[in-house]
Amino acid sequence: MISRVEENEHIEVLLNTTVKESKGFAGSFLTTLARDGKNLDVAHGVTILATGGKASTPSEYAYGENNSIYTWNELEEKLLTDPDPLYNAKCAVFIQCVGSREPQHPYCSNVCCTFSVRTAIDLKSKNPDMDIFILYREMRTFGEREALFREAREKGVIFVRFDLDHKPTVASKDKKSGLQVIAYDPILEKSIAIRPDFISLQSAIIPDGTTEIAKIFHVELDPDGFLAESPQKMRPMETSRPGIYLAGLAHYPKDTGESIAQAKGAAARSLEILKQDTIQAGGLVAEVRTEKCAVCCTCVRTCPFHVPVIDHDLGAAFIDPALCRGCGMCVAECPGKAIIMTSCSDEMLNRAPLVLLEQ
Repeated sequence: MISRVEENEHIEVLLNTTVKESKGFAGSFLTTLARDGKNLDVAHGVTILATGGKASTPSEYAYGENNSIYTWNELEEKLLTDPDPLYNAKCAVFIQCVGSREPQHPYCSNVCCTFSVRTAIDLKSKNPDMDIFILYREMRTFGEREALFREAREKGVIFVRFDLDHKPTVASKDKKSGLQVIAYDPILEKSIAIRPDFISLQSAIIPDGTTEIAKIFHVELDPDGFLAESPQKMRPMETSRPGIYLAGLAHYPKDTGESIAQAKGAAARSLEILKQDTIQAGGLVAEVRTEKCAVCCTCVRTCPFHVPVIDHDLGAAFIDPALCRGCGMCVAECPGKAIIMTSCSDEMLNRAPLVLLEQ
């Protein structure tokens, strides 16, 4: 895929490049990029934000105290580069919801349960005598992935449930000595001790750079720090700003299949704009009467879409009609009545009762 992208003459790949600024509207964006100490202005019709996510660093379960304690992404890398020590192990423990579904990250990271179950099946296939314990809060191998859960049970993988009041503990004397996991088994109603050769911690997936990206592209974040989709119903590929779409972990934790499906959807929605020769903008929008504007910045602070700006050449606020959503909040808040709705002014509203009386 990488080589196909690099060889495609219609795709320009810019590595080691940082986005500095973006302005404009659907069909006419201008984004400034910083590359090799120089600025590059790129004109484009749409934007797709696919910044990805990353695994959080655990602060519990003795992570960092022993070389045999991995996060899920570190374990995956180990299975690709040096799998023999893992395949030859006698015992392994997977601990779910490490940092997820807790106050700091209250959401589910979506892919962790499937990763643990699928990895456990692979390890059991290579070494059927290995004892594998998965310590979980709720097993969320949803959809067709439920078949993986059943297969793991059939292969002898042991599942032990825990809650926040009975979280497992991990003990390690140093980076190379043996490990010990103490977990409370709700069925036995007593604690059990496990001595694994390695431990996998399924740490939370967290946003990666979305705060800065949201400020640059003037889009919203959800309460968890991921890019928020449009508040309008049934638009899971669109941000709060028309012409800017999202895909992958930038939106919320999801697996590769879901990320690809969303990316295809974002590409399809982008084509709806790119295939047009012209874009109609405007309509019911706010307009600044410059002679009344006192440059108090009330509109700048009030607008939820960050549209009004102070034009120092005009000596007044300026509202781009292509960006205005017509919510009217700036019109209501302007203390000098310097902002009007072009097709719904105060004068029109005041005269409306007279028109009704004349009839």
